[in-house]
Parts: sequence; C-alpha cells; structure tokens
Amino acid sequence: PGVAWGIPFKIAMVIADDEANDEGGLLIGGNRHRIDFETADTKYEIPNMLSVANKFVNSDGKKFVVTIGDPIIGAIDPITGPAKVIHASITWDMGPPATNPYTFATQATARETYPIFLRHVKDNLPEVKKLIYLAINFRFDLNSAEWAEEAADEIGGFEWLGVNVAGLEIKLKE
Repeated sequence: PGVAWGIPFKIAMVIADDEANDEGGLLIGGNRHRIDFETADTKYEIPNMLSVANKFVNSDGKKFVVTIGDPIIGAIDPITGPAKVIHASITWDMGPPATNPYTFATQATARETYPIFLRHVKDNLPEVKKLIYLAINFRFDLNSAEWAEEAADEIGGFEWLGVNVAGLEIKLKE
C-alpha cells in the first residue's frame, strides 16, 4: 500500500530537484548547492528503513532526508538525530518518539484544517447536517477524529455521529 504514496512523492521530488538544479541548486547562506537526489524503496518496513537510513546518513554522509510519516520517524530518528541530519517528514504526527530537534513535520494537522473545512461545508453545503469520521489508520485517525468532533462542536450546526475505523464502529452516538 505504500506505493500509493511513494510513486507520486518520488515524481514530485524529481521535478522539484530538476527545477532547483536548473537554477544552480538551492540557495543556502548565499551559496548555491546542487541537490543530490536519491530514493530507496523501503517497502514501508522497519528493517529496510533502518538499512537505508544507515546508508544515507552514516555511509553517504547525507545531511537532509525526506520521509513519508510514521513509523519512519521513530525508526530513523535515532540515526538522523545524533548525526544532526535534517529529517523532513511528510506527516503531521510529531508526538513521541519524534523528539529530535532536527525532525520536522511538513503538513498542517487536522486541528488546523478541520475548522476551515467545516466552515466551508456549513457555508456552502447547508444541506449537510450529519458527520461521521471514516478512518483507515487507527492511531492517527482517532486523534484526527477527536479534532474533527471538536471543530464540529465549535462551529455548530452539525450532528456528530462518531468514528468508524476500518469498518469498526467506535464511539457512535445513537
């Protein structure tokens, strides 16, 4: 299932790298630095993630890595942190174990986005009155569902029906 994230992500990175390198590289501190872009398919498996992180950081001396969320954060932070490698993760989940000051989330959380989204729904789709959160990832989505419910309560005008995680009904209201 990780291929659904990996292929578009890789294509976007190749395009961005080509554009930056066409201009001489990234401008950092008044100097241009060409991007040495390399990808590795970890198949979203921890042993592969560790192997790739060790190669990129300890063998190749890379100073910047980009990954796609958890569990990669927890797996490679013990490698990237001590080496002071910047780790940009395409995620909003920055709870433990992401305590590395060189690790950054690059997406807004549901806490920031749901109020905007639900105001839009209320203003533009007034016929929508009932909400349920349909989820696929248990840990992330329970946090996100809680924030969605808070936003719905704050904005008002919606009946919150509950959370459905991968077919399991949780906390459904009657």
